[in-house]
Amino acid sequence: RDGAPGAAWSRGPGAYVVAVLVAAAVILMRWSLGPVLGNQAPYLVLLLAPVLSAARGGFGPGLLATALCAVIGELLFIAPY
Repeated sequence: RDGAPGAAWSRGPGAYVVAVLVAAAVILMRWSLGPVLGNQAPYLVLLLAPVLSAARGGFGPGLLATALCAVIGELLFIAPY
């Protein structure tokens, strides 16, 4: 993986920073899709963050993105708000 694109953030603490940023971007994307999706499939879009984070950063960043999306998704997108 030394010469792979994105190898700099695929290891170490940078992977966790990117996992938080990806989770934040996906949460904002879900928030902006609120008028279109309504209460349908509240977690569907949020699945992107753990998948992308785990694919590039491994288990730890994927788990962090999963926890962030689950907690924030529950607070923002599951009634009562």
